[in-house]
Amino acid sequence: MVDGSDTVWGAQAILGLGYQLTNDLRVFADYRYRAWQDTKLTDASGARVSIDNASSSINLGAAYTF
Repeated sequence: MVDGSDTVWGAQAILGLGYQLTNDLRVFADYRYRAWQDTKLTDASGARVSIDNASSSINLGAAYTF
């Protein structure tokens, strides 16, 4: 178990593409990378723990207008 709080800086980069299939339908995809400075917390035994925070995601979607 880890307890505590820490305030850190973070950043995000997004790259996306979209394509209009018809006048009413559009599809899109994007890639997102998020990273934060290492978070420093304390575990149940009192030892300091450093957590590396980064994530990647791919999002797909469609938009229909009427």
